[in-house]
Amino acid sequence: MFSRIIICAVFTILTGISGHAYSQEAVEAPEFNLLPLEKSQAASSVAKPLAEVLRHSYLTNPALNAAKADIKAVTETLAVALSNYRPTVAAGASATTQINEPVSFGSPSSDQQDIGISVSQPLYRGGRTSAAVKAADEQIQATRAQFDSLVQDLFLNIIVAYLNVLENEEVLGLRENNESVLETQLEANSARFELGDRTLTDVSQAESRLAAARAERVAASASLRTAHAVFERLTGLQPSGLMIPQSKFEFIGHLEDLQKTALNVHPDVRAAEFQAQVSTAEAREVLGELLPELTLNGSATRTFNPTFAANSYSDNSRLTLDANIPLYLGGAARARYRQSQYNVESDKYQSIDVRRDVERYVVESWEALQAAKARVTARQLQVEASTLAFEGVSEESRFGSRTTLDVLDAEQERLNAEVDLVSAEFDEIEARYILLAATGQLTPVLFGIDDITAELDRHYEKTRHNWFGLDISADK
Repeated sequence: MFSRIIICAVFTILTGISGHAYSQEAVEAPEFNLLPLEKSQAASSVAKPLAEVLRHSYLTNPALNAAKADIKAVTETLAVALSNYRPTVAAGASATTQINEPVSFGSPSSDQQDIGISVSQPLYRGGRTSAAVKAADEQIQATRAQFDSLVQDLFLNIIVAYLNVLENEEVLGLRENNESVLETQLEANSARFELGDRTLTDVSQAESRLAAARAERVAASASLRTAHAVFERLTGLQPSGLMIPQSKFEFIGHLEDLQKTALNVHPDVRAAEFQAQVSTAEAREVLGELLPELTLNGSATRTFNPTFAANSYSDNSRLTLDANIPLYLGGAARARYRQSQYNVESDKYQSIDVRRDVERYVVESWEALQAAKARVTARQLQVEASTLAFEGVSEESRFGSRTTLDVLDAEQERLNAEVDLVSAEFDEIEARYILLAATGQLTPVLFGIDDITAELDRHYEKTRHNWFGLDISADK
């Protein structure tokens, strides 16, 4: 009888030591290497660092590829605008048979063929051509900035999904460990109940906590599967081999400095400013409809079998300088110009609104990061305190001064503290990336990814000088 009591006591002490060792590992883990990812690393022999996942998504994401095609489509509007600087050339041919009955002098029947070419060169279009080119250039830049914003949003969503997978893996590990500890405690309480050292109430309390732990483990497993699904949807990759980011981005300067940076480089700000320039150029283009136009027209025609001609053909050439001065166009052009002026005013205010929104987003992200840092510090202290409390309660329970419920409560409090610490540490990592996005610096270059700027520049130059091409396969 005495030997069985000794065995149970040793078993209980070992249980407490096991739980203590696990919690200490969580507390002493480096800030950006929160807990070892043995499960995720064992699931795949190929590691997937965050930068590699982002590179894969940058190259393969269908939404980004669609947006890239949109940029190239908008670039073609530049070629359309430039075409008004260039001549238009057309060739024509006709064949005419004329039969007169009854035949009379001066109107014989005849067969006549004509072939000719005409050229029209705009000389002045009221400034509409230069305004259209300016509008096309600004629209291209606005579309590029919108693409950069889309990249930032995608990167941030992927980063959040990536971190959610890791966080849920860590939480599931804690839940599984807690379930194992409670199973051991239930066994120990059951054995001591048989020896008469514990009551049925103690056993029931242990069973209740174990059932709750199993429910929490199932919920954590479901959350992990959901995180996997979101990650796969965003990246097209399996969520295995993920690793906690080792880099920590430190923000040098004050909040005001970050706001200035955001106003200079944030893609939403740039897109709004370029769009305001587009509206201004479009207004100037409409104004050109009220101004004179000057066009040089030339034509050359050869007529075969001309009537009453000694030769078998005759040539006719003409060069004309045409001027068109609009006097009154029914008021439509003037209405469109007034409308364009309102569009300019609207885009100007929208640009101001975007700047204010970006400034607010920077402040919000900055404060969220400061709060996340403070939460990590507080949660670390909470884990240390709850671990010491659990050890003390476990020790006091051995001598009968604490009940089984006290031990279970202390164990639950320690577990909650560990879970909260994991969440706080991942929240801090996430907050850093969110602040990067708020300042417009969450770019491919940050992760060592070659962006498509060079590709788009080549396409721009090719489009600008493309007079005849139809094939786009070389741009794909």
